[in-house]
Amino acid sequence: MSEIDFSYLDNISGGDKEFINDMIATFLEETPKDIDEMERELKASNWLQVGLIAHKLKSSIKMFGFESIKNMAVDIEQSGKKNENTEALPEKVPVFISKLKSALDELATHL
Repeated sequence: MSEIDFSYLDNISGGDKEFINDMIATFLEETPKDIDEMERELKASNWLQVGLIAHKLKSSIKMFGFESIKNMAVDIEQSGKKNENTEALPEKVPVFISKLKSALDELATHL
């Protein structure tokens, strides 16, 4: 079942499909770079950077209505930035990345 919800983008764009497609295209272009960086920082156990990347991704994820993925980003962000519960990040981050990659695939079908 899809979590995509374009209502926020429809609202801020006045229903401008070109604007929405530009936002999707930007997300599809930039997010894989962030995923790669997150994976590198995870391997290095650099929790603060993992949290900062999750923070960066959070607003874009929310913009497309991916609520469960956004909640995961918030959890990872808080753990990384506060250096709390970091022992769970090696398990949580790959799940987050997997779900984010699925969201990217789904968004690509809307272009």
